[in-house]
Amino acid sequence: MTKKQFIGSIDQGTTSTRFVIFDQDGRVITYHQKEFEQHYLHPGWVEHDPHDILASVDTCIEHAIRKLSLLGYEASTVSCIGITNQRETTVAWDSETGQPLCPAIVWSDGRTSNTVKELASQKHLPKEKQTANALKDICGLPLATYFSAVKLRWMLDHVPEVREAHEQNRLQFGTIDTWLIYINSCTDSLTMDRFFRFEGIKLAKIVPSSYEYGKIHSGSLKGVPITGCLGDQQSALTGQKCFHVGDVKNTYGTGCFMLFNTGETPVYSQNGLLTTVAYQFGKDKPVYALEGSIAVAGSSIQWLRNNMGIIDNSKDIGTLADSNSPLRSLKVDGGMSNSDVCMQIQADILNIEVERPEMRETTALGAAIAAGLATGMWKSIEDLNDVNVDGDTVFKPKISEEERNKMYTGWKEAITRSLGWADIVSEITGSDKDC
Repeated sequence: MTKKQFIGSIDQGTTSTRFVIFDQDGRVITYHQKEFEQHYLHPGWVEHDPHDILASVDTCIEHAIRKLSLLGYEASTVSCIGITNQRETTVAWDSETGQPLCPAIVWSDGRTSNTVKELASQKHLPKEKQTANALKDICGLPLATYFSAVKLRWMLDHVPEVREAHEQNRLQFGTIDTWLIYINSCTDSLTMDRFFRFEGIKLAKIVPSSYEYGKIHSGSLKGVPITGCLGDQQSALTGQKCFHVGDVKNTYGTGCFMLFNTGETPVYSQNGLLTTVAYQFGKDKPVYALEGSIAVAGSSIQWLRNNMGIIDNSKDIGTLADSNSPLRSLKVDGGMSNSDVCMQIQADILNIEVERPEMRETTALGAAIAAGLATGMWKSIEDLNDVNVDGDTVFKPKISEEERNKMYTGWKEAITRSLGWADIVSEITGSDKDC
């Protein structure tokens, strides 16, 4: 190549947005990050202002490009952009104005619990299908508050603006990646005007993870194509280069998510794991994964910092956790993977090696890989063998089987003892108010 080429990656997360610029070896050239506000109107509700998300993306792009120029590179060296996002967070907007019709409902929001129960008991379904697994044989997912479809159902039932837009055939609905592509690029979007089997939703065309979705229509990167799009956990799987059956990664972020590559055939778990599409590059067949998730991980650290004042900085939690306790491989990433203590505990409890890359922006890297594969920066996944390989840290198990069992038993006992504590406090205080 005669000119340096970079790839931009929009990493739109639950609590912050990043724009990361990578070179062809997966090295971070520069980046910018910006947090945005979380809104908690009622217990169990979590909302985002879609305008805040857009503003954070614009800010991150412009600041990162400014930093790139200080390094001596022009904006034109960014040849394509990938997007990764917080998956099930749901936005509804007006196709005529492009304006959001209500706040975005975040993936961890629990307001749709009654909606899930109502959908599971639909009378037109066979009796044996009137459960949370009503759609599992179709899409691999149970009916749960986590997923975006039930959030749309809730919006239709409780937000007049959404219902009116639906009736007038001007309702657009999607996750954050769809919202960003719709607003930021010169592309068309299909109207979602019906809701699943329950309302008969008309879905947009399904395309690969590597695909030209449109081009940025304004700002420093005007005209640059968006050519990669992956949900954050699928993107982390790609960024960790888990391309073979049996490869597994765990991301320690706001929540905690493990994905296990099962290859070109979907595998259905009998133990509560989700069956999901991992990625599809170009004309290759889709690759599937099993997923296990925990809603609260890094967000608990933020709570200790912001609400309890126990720590001043999130990184201090590792010091607290140490307390002089002794603390085939798992690939890890996400903010909490910065804690050596946490990663060593994972290796000890699981009795496997835990691999942590030196460059831990693997979620953003996954979207960049998808974008680069679409534009020919890499011809195939084999070309990625030398991407992000320097400086890995490997945590090896250090404890005996007896110690491991003791730690696991202690953890289960702690969980058991925590159950029902709110009811006990309510009995003591004689109050049903939140503590």
